Amino acid sequence: MGAKRKLLGQVLIAAAVCAFGMGIEQFKIPFVERIIHLGGWGVLLTILWLVGMTNLINLIDGVDGLAGGICLMLMALLAYVGHQSGSFELLVAGMAGALLGFLWFNFPPARIYLGDGGAYFLGFQIGLFAIVSSHKGTVFAALAAPLFVLALPIVDTTLAIFRRGLRGLPIFRPDRRHLHHHLLNMGMSRRKVVLYFYAVTLIFLVMGFAAFWSRGHWIPVLLGLATLILLLCAGKLHFSRHWFAVGRVVGNSLEMRQEIHYALTLMHWLALEGGRCDSAEELWSDLVLAAQRLGYSSVKITWRMGREFGSGPTAANPPARSFRCFRAGASGPSS
Repeated sequence: MGAKRKLLGQVLIAAAVCAFGMGIEQFKIPFVERIIHLGGWGVLLTILWLVGMTNLINLIDGVDGLAGGICLMLMALLAYVGHQSGSFELLVAGMAGALLGFLWFNFPPARIYLGDGGAYFLGFQIGLFAIVSSHKGTVFAALAAPLFVLALPIVDTTLAIFRRGLRGLPIFRPDRRHLHHHLLNMGMSRRKVVLYFYAVTLIFLVMGFAAFWSRGHWIPVLLGLATLILLLCAGKLHFSRHWFAVGRVVGNSLEMRQEIHYALTLMHWLALEGGRCDSAEELWSDLVLAAQRLGYSSVKITWRMGREFGSGPTAANPPARSFRCFRAGASGPSS
């Protein structure tokens, strides 16, 4: 399913939760002990909360063991919160045990995988358990505590939306510029990347417990401490120079925006033309035209059986299963 259909399905499921009477109905303002009844706004807030949590977990599922480990910490936190509020603590503790058994086989090198379905399921559960444990929004700390554990995914998602929006890319378009991808590109092994994220998340897990124990009174101090920790981690891993070079990043992104929009439009045209082609020769000519417009010097089409056909932009070839493009002057394939 495409990203838009997945999002629509998530919204419908979250709306069904509200229809069954579960949601954020009131909000307790911390420090002043004032309770605001949300009315119809509670439905919108519940949908945003559930859909946001569902996608946050899926976005960090880029390295084996990463999403499962963070979810295990979240389940441990929610089991404690549920035990204090007397709601679903056994179910949450059972999910923590299931995740512990899953991680035995999912930790790098993985033998089983979470997949989109598993990540969506866990994210939805975390969002729902947090609502139930908060007495429908009365206990603000019960909603805020999981957000500390999800500090890294929240930062990663915010940067991804900012990055894709500036460049004119679809918000839901996947890329390989997430935080864990940066660590992998720095030469870290998958196991070290996962352990590094575990270590940082454990610190935020302690902050989540502190936020709940203090009934929300320590949240301003904890937010400042969390910001400091993120900046220290960014500096150690050489992310901060990219984060703070806002002018250069925005300028480069805006310069690329028109070129990216042109490339996406050309690829959309190629996909539509491919559906209208009656022969492989017609598809080949359209492919060559698109490659020339994008600045490629040659195109090579390869069958799945390994047989290759002409690599010149003027050659006509038999039907093909996949293609690879090589940019002029590049040492390897570019897609």
